Amino acid sequence: MLPFASDVLLYRYLPDAVLRQRNTSLTLHGSGLMQGSIRRWGWNVTTSYDRVQGLARSQQGVPIDDLQASIDAGGDPLTMLSPEASALRQDYRSRTVTGTLLTKAVANGPLVKLPAGDAQITLTGDYARSSSSGSLPGLQQSTLDLTRTTKGASVNADLPIASANQDVLAFLGQLSVNAMIGVSNVSEYGRLVSSNYGLTWSPVRPIQLIASVNEAQTPPAIALLTNPTVTTPNTPFFDFTTGTSVFVTTIAGGNAALAPERRKIVTLGVAVSPIKAKDLRLTANYLETRIGNQTATLGSATAAFQTAFADAFQRNAAGQLVSADLRPVNIAREREKKMQVTLSLSTPIGRTPRPPTPPAGTAAKDSPPPAAPKPRPQIYVSMTTTWRLDDRLSLRSDLPALDLLDGDTLTGTGGRPRWETELNLSGSLGAANIGLYGRLQGPTRIRSDLGASDLRFSGRTWLVPYASLKVEQIVKRPWAKAMMLQFTVENLLNDRINVRDRLDRVPNRFQAAYIDPSGRSFRLGLRKLFETCGSWIAANGGCLKRLRLAGSDSAALGNDVLR
Repeated sequence: MLPFASDVLLYRYLPDAVLRQRNTSLTLHGSGLMQGSIRRWGWNVTTSYDRVQGLARSQQGVPIDDLQASIDAGGDPLTMLSPEASALRQDYRSRTVTGTLLTKAVANGPLVKLPAGDAQITLTGDYARSSSSGSLPGLQQSTLDLTRTTKGASVNADLPIASANQDVLAFLGQLSVNAMIGVSNVSEYGRLVSSNYGLTWSPVRPIQLIASVNEAQTPPAIALLTNPTVTTPNTPFFDFTTGTSVFVTTIAGGNAALAPERRKIVTLGVAVSPIKAKDLRLTANYLETRIGNQTATLGSATAAFQTAFADAFQRNAAGQLVSADLRPVNIAREREKKMQVTLSLSTPIGRTPRPPTPPAGTAAKDSPPPAAPKPRPQIYVSMTTTWRLDDRLSLRSDLPALDLLDGDTLTGTGGRPRWETELNLSGSLGAANIGLYGRLQGPTRIRSDLGASDLRFSGRTWLVPYASLKVEQIVKRPWAKAMMLQFTVENLLNDRINVRDRLDRVPNRFQAAYIDPSGRSFRLGLRKLFETCGSWIAANGGCLKRLRLAGSDSAALGNDVLR
C-alpha cells in the first residue's frame, strides 16, 4: 500500500521510449505556354497546375489505459512495464492535399507614340482555383475543406517624359513614369486592390534615380487556413514570465479566420553603373514598409504575447505553462525602415575569342557554317547589406508597440538583427556551375527584468557552397536532355546561434542543437525538364512545356547531442 492520502499524479520514465515525428510531401507541377505576336504587340498565355500532398505522423505518447486500470484495481503503479507495453505508441496521422490551377494571359505593346518615345502598356488577366483538404483522424473538428477562386485583371503603363536620345527635354536626361492598378476578386474575401506607381530618372548615363510606392492586399495562403490541427506533447518551450524551460503541449494547424494582409512599400533609390562596358552596378535604396493584418506564428510565451493572445497559453493550478497554441494569427500592424546597398557584377573572363574565318571561294557554298566559339567562363557576384533603422510592431491596435530592434521579439528566438548581409558568388564553365551563397547577421537581444529571461543571441555566418552540372552536355543521350545534377552543402561552418542569459547561462530550450537540429547537411538533387513542341505550335511561335522536379535526398552531419 502506497502512503498517499489522496490521488497523486505519477510520472513514469520508460527507457528507450523515444517519440518520433515524420513528415513527407509530394509535389507535382505541370505548366504550358503559348506565345505569339501581332504587329508590335506580344502576347502569351500560361497555364499551370500544382498539387502538393503532405503526410505527417506524430507519436503522442505511450498508451496507459491498461496500466491505469491495473492501478485502479489495486495494482502496484511502480511495477515494471512489459517490453510489449513499452513499445506501443499513440500515433496520429494527418493528410493534406492542395491543388492549384492557374491561367494567366498577358499582352503588351505600344499604345501611343509620345515625343519622348512610345507609351508602353501591359494588360493582364488571370484566373486561379485552389482546393485544399486536411484531415486528422481521431480529433474533433480536425477536417477542413476549402476551395478558393480568384479572378483578377491589371493594367500597367510606362510613359516616357524626357529623352536625351530623342532630343526631348534633353537637359533632364532620361525620365519616365509608370503606374499599375490591379483588382482581384477572391472568394470569401471579396475585392482586393493592388497598385504601384513610380518614377525613373537618369540625369546622366551612369546614374539612375528611382522612386516608387507599392500597395497590395493579399489573402493568406490556402494552406494556412486548412492545415489539420496537430497536438504535440513534451515540446521544449521557454516561458519568459518565469525564466524557465518547460515541456508543453503545442497545437499547430490552420486558422480559417485569418484576414487578408495589407502592405505598403515606399522605395527611394539610386543606382550607379560606373563602367559602361561592364555589367557592374551599385544600388542604394531606402525602404519604408507598413504592414497591416500580417500573418505570423507566435514562437514564445512572452508577457506581451500572453497579454495580446491570452487564450493561446494555458497554465495549470501551480502556474506552470502546459499548453501553447501556435496556429497562425493576424498581427495588427508593423512599420519598418531600412537601408539596402547592393553591389552586383556579371562578366566573362578572358579574351574575346576571334570569330571563325569563313571558307573562301566556291567552297563556301558547300561548306557547313563554322562552329561557334567556345563560351568563356562567366562569373557573377552579388552582395546586399541591410541596415534596419526602425522596426516596431503592435500585436493589437490597443497595445503599445514592440521595438524589435531593441529587446522585443516576434519569434521568441531573438529580435530582428540591425544588420545582415547576403552574398552570392558563382562561376560557370561549360556544363559546370559552382558557387557560394552566404548570409551573415548581427547579434540580437530579448530584454527582460528577469535575469533568466534577459537573453543575448549571437550573430551567425551561414555559408552554402553549391554546384550543378548540365548532364546533356556530358552524356549525349535523349534521356539526358534538359537534365541537371545538383549538389549542396548547407551550413558549411556548422555555425549555430549561441544564447546566454544575464547570468551567462544557456537556457535548456536554447541549446544550439534545439535551435538548429540539422547543423551541417549535404543534399543531392536531380532536376529534369520535359518539353514537347507540336509542329503547328512551334511554327506559330509557341511551345508547350511541362516541368517536373525530382525528389532530393539529404544526410545530416555534425549534429550535437543534447545533454
